[in-house]
Amino acid sequence: MRVKVFATFCVTLLLLTLSQQTTGTPVERPTSVKVLTLDNRPPNLLMLKQIGAIAGIYVDAKLGDPMSRAGGADVSGFDLVSLNAAAAGSLVGSRTADPWSMQPPLIDAQALVHFAVPRAEPTVQDVAILKHYEKIRQKLESYETQVKVTAVIDGVDSSTGDEILDAYAQRLMGWFDFLGRAGIDPDRLLITLDDNRPGPLSDRIKLILRRYSHHVMDGTDEGMMLLFARWLREHQPRNPATVGLVWTTPGDLMAVAPYESGFVVENLLAELDWLKARATSRLDMLEPWRPVLWVNGVGQKDGKARGELIRSIIGELGNKRVVVADIAQSNGADPVLMDIWRQDGPPPGLVGYLAWNTSSNTLGSAVALWAAIDYGYAVRPDPGTVQSAAEVFLWARLLDDWLYQGIARQEVRDEYILLGANPWGMTEDEAHRAAADIAESLVELWGGMGIDMSIPLQIVEPLDRTSFVVELPWRRFFEINLYVTDERGWVPQITPY
Repeated sequence: MRVKVFATFCVTLLLLTLSQQTTGTPVERPTSVKVLTLDNRPPNLLMLKQIGAIAGIYVDAKLGDPMSRAGGADVSGFDLVSLNAAAAGSLVGSRTADPWSMQPPLIDAQALVHFAVPRAEPTVQDVAILKHYEKIRQKLESYETQVKVTAVIDGVDSSTGDEILDAYAQRLMGWFDFLGRAGIDPDRLLITLDDNRPGPLSDRIKLILRRYSHHVMDGTDEGMMLLFARWLREHQPRNPATVGLVWTTPGDLMAVAPYESGFVVENLLAELDWLKARATSRLDMLEPWRPVLWVNGVGQKDGKARGELIRSIIGELGNKRVVVADIAQSNGADPVLMDIWRQDGPPPGLVGYLAWNTSSNTLGSAVALWAAIDYGYAVRPDPGTVQSAAEVFLWARLLDDWLYQGIARQEVRDEYILLGANPWGMTEDEAHRAAADIAESLVELWGGMGIDMSIPLQIVEPLDRTSFVVELPWRRFFEINLYVTDERGWVPQITPY
C-alpha cells in the first residue's frame, strides 16, 4: 500500500513538473530598481526615470555623497551603482579624492557597477587648474609623450621628467589600485574612459582595465544607462534579444568630432556585448515587437544625397518601431534628417530619438531606450502604456536634443552673456528667468518649424507654455531638465526628484 501511494505521489510530482515546464511557471517580476549614482549631471536622473517608465519600472534613484577617503561606503542595498568623475574627481585637480587612500565601497555581489576613469581635463572653471590641464592636453597629443607616460605606468620608468605628467601617470596608477582592491565581478563591472584619446597610452590603459572588467569602452555619461539596460535584459524572459541595426551609410561609423572618430563602432559593439545581445541588419528576421535601432551620422556630406538615403531608409522601415540615434553632430539634431521629417513626416513607427553631446552618449542612451521598449512590449500586459510613456520621452527629446541644443541654447545664452551673466554659473534669479525664456523660445520654434508630429506623436499638440516645465538645475545652459505637465492620466508625471 505504501509503495502504491509513493508511486502515485512520484507520478503526480512528475506530471506537475512536466506541466510547469510546458506551460511555464509565472515569474514574479520586479516593479522597481534601486539606483545609486554619484553623477548628478542632468539630465541623467530624469532620463533614467523616463526610460524606466517605458519599461514599467520605478527607478528609485539616490544621489550619493562623494566617497570618503578613509573608509569604504556601504552601498550594498543598491541594484545599480555608478562611480565616476563626479564622485572621485579628475586626474590632477578639481574635486579630487586621492585614489591611493580611498577604500572601495561595499557592494552586493549581484549588483551591476559602472566606473568611469576620469578625464584629463577640468570640471571647474578655476584658471590655475585650467592651465595645468591645458598643458596635459597639449602634451598628450604627442605620441612620444604618451609612450613616456605608458612607461611610467608599466614601471619601466619612474618619471616622465615633467611634474604635471608625472602627477597624471600616478593618478592613473591610483585608479588601477582602487579597482584592484574593489574585487567586483568582472562580468558585472562596466568601465568607461571619459574623454579618452587614441594612442599607445589609451591602448595600455584598456589592457590594464581588462584585468578588472570584461567590458571596457570609451565614453562616460551613458554608463548608468547601460547598467539599467543590462538589468532589464536580465529580468526579461525572451533571451537572447536581437537588435535590428540600420545605418544611413557605412560612413556613419565616423563621428563628427575627431577625437571620437575611432570609438563609435567599439562603443556600440561593447554595449551589445554588455547586454548579451546580438545584432542583425535583416529586419525581416525580427519579432514584430522588437524595435529597430537606426544610427544616423555623417557618412554622406552631400545633404541632397543623404536626404535621399534617409527617405529610402524610412521606406525600408515601414511600420516597424524605430529608435533613432542621431550622431551627425554634437549638441543638436542633424538638420538634413529634420528637414526630411518636416517635409515628409517621420517614420510611422518612430518611438524614440536621441542626439546627445557625444556619439557614445547618444548610442548608449539609445540602446537603453531600445532595451526598455523591447522589455515593455515583451512583459507589460497593456501595450498602450508602453506607447504613451515612449511618446512622452520622444516629445521631450525632440524639444531638448533638436530645438534646444541645436538652436535655442546658443540664442538665449548669447543674450544672457550680453547682460553680463556667467553662462556656466548663473545666479538663481538668472537661471529662473533663463528657464522661462527657453520655454518661450521652444514654443515659438516648435510652431515655426511646421513639423507634423501628430503621428506618431499625439501629445501636447499644439505646444504651449503650460505643456511643459524647463529647469536649469546646475544654473548653466549646457543641459536642461524638461518634462511634460499634461494632466491626462495616461501621461506619466515624472520629475528627477
